[in-house]
Amino acid sequence: MIGIRVSCFYDDRCGEGDRMKNYEIMMLPHGSGVVKVYIYNFLESKGRVKVYASLDDQVVSSTGYNKKRTIVKALSKLYKRTVSQE
Repeated sequence: MIGIRVSCFYDDRCGEGDRMKNYEIMMLPHGSGVVKVYIYNFLESKGRVKVYASLDDQVVSSTGYNKKRTIVKALSKLYKRTVSQE
Protein backbone atom coordinates (compact mmCIF):
# COMPACT_ATOMS: atom_id res chain seq x y z
CA MET A 1 0.00 0.00 0.00
CA ILE A 2 1.22 3.46 -0.87
CA GLY A 3 -0.24 6.48 0.89
CA ILE A 4 0.12 10.07 -0.26
CA ARG A 5 -1.29 13.32 1.11
CA VAL A 6 -1.82 16.04 -1.46
CA SER A 7 -2.66 19.72 -1.35
CA CYS A 8 -3.95 20.36 -4.83
CA PHE A 9 -4.20 23.65 -6.60
CA TYR A 10 -4.71 22.69 -10.24
CA ASP A 11 -6.45 19.32 -10.11
CA ASP A 12 -9.73 18.39 -11.81
CA ARG A 13 -10.99 16.75 -8.60
CA CYS A 14 -10.66 20.04 -6.67
CA GLY A 15 -13.56 21.85 -8.32
CA GLU A 16 -15.87 21.35 -5.34
CA GLY A 17 -14.73 24.32 -3.26
CA ASP A 18 -12.17 24.88 -0.54
CA ARG A 19 -13.16 21.87 1.53
CA MET A 20 -11.94 19.54 -1.23
CA LYS A 21 -8.47 21.06 -1.71
CA ASN A 22 -6.69 18.64 0.63
CA TYR A 23 -7.03 14.95 0.02
CA GLU A 24 -5.27 11.70 0.69
CA ILE A 25 -4.52 9.03 -1.91
CA MET A 26 -4.10 5.32 -1.23
CA MET A 27 -2.83 3.08 -4.02
CA LEU A 28 -3.43 -0.64 -3.60
CA PRO A 29 -1.82 -3.06 -6.08
CA HIS A 30 -4.24 -5.61 -7.53
CA GLY A 31 -3.94 -8.39 -10.09
CA SER A 32 -5.86 -6.44 -12.73
CA GLY A 33 -4.41 -2.98 -12.01
CA VAL A 34 -4.00 -0.46 -9.22
CA VAL A 35 -6.93 0.48 -6.98
CA LYS A 36 -6.79 4.21 -6.21
CA VAL A 37 -8.65 5.55 -3.20
CA TYR A 38 -9.12 9.33 -2.86
CA ILE A 39 -10.12 10.52 0.63
CA TYR A 40 -11.45 14.07 1.02
CA ASN A 41 -12.15 16.11 4.15
CA PHE A 42 -9.86 14.01 6.35
CA LEU A 43 -8.34 16.98 8.20
CA GLU A 44 -11.50 18.14 9.91
CA SER A 45 -12.26 16.38 13.18
CA LYS A 46 -16.01 16.70 12.67
CA GLY A 47 -17.77 16.35 9.39
CA ARG A 48 -18.34 13.88 6.63
CA VAL A 49 -15.59 12.12 4.74
CA LYS A 50 -15.99 11.62 0.98
CA VAL A 51 -14.17 8.65 -0.56
CA TYR A 52 -13.74 7.76 -4.24
CA ALA A 53 -12.35 4.34 -5.18
CA SER A 54 -11.34 3.59 -8.77
CA LEU A 55 -10.04 0.63 -10.72
CA ASP A 56 -9.41 1.20 -14.42
CA ASP A 57 -12.56 2.97 -15.69
CA GLN A 58 -14.83 2.05 -12.75
CA VAL A 59 -15.35 4.67 -10.04
CA VAL A 60 -17.52 4.44 -6.93
CA SER A 61 -18.02 6.91 -4.10
CA SER A 62 -19.07 6.74 -0.49
CA THR A 63 -19.66 9.26 2.29
CA GLY A 64 -19.69 8.85 6.04
CA TYR A 65 -18.48 10.19 9.37
CA ASN A 66 -16.01 7.39 10.18
CA LYS A 67 -12.96 7.47 7.90
CA LYS A 68 -12.02 3.79 8.10
CA ARG A 69 -15.59 2.55 7.73
CA THR A 70 -16.18 4.84 4.73
CA ILE A 71 -13.03 3.56 3.00
CA VAL A 72 -14.13 -0.05 3.56
CA LYS A 73 -17.61 0.77 2.24
CA ALA A 74 -16.20 2.32 -0.96
CA LEU A 75 -13.85 -0.64 -1.53
CA SER A 76 -16.73 -3.04 -0.94
CA LYS A 77 -18.86 -1.24 -3.55
CA LEU A 78 -15.98 -1.36 -6.03
CA TYR A 79 -15.47 -5.09 -5.39
CA LYS A 80 -19.18 -5.84 -5.89
CA ARG A 81 -19.26 -3.85 -9.12
CA THR A 82 -16.11 -5.59 -10.41
CA VAL A 83 -17.38 -9.09 -9.56
CA SER A 84 -20.81 -8.45 -11.07
CA GLN A 85 -19.24 -7.50 -14.43
CA GLU A 86 -17.18 -10.71 -14.67
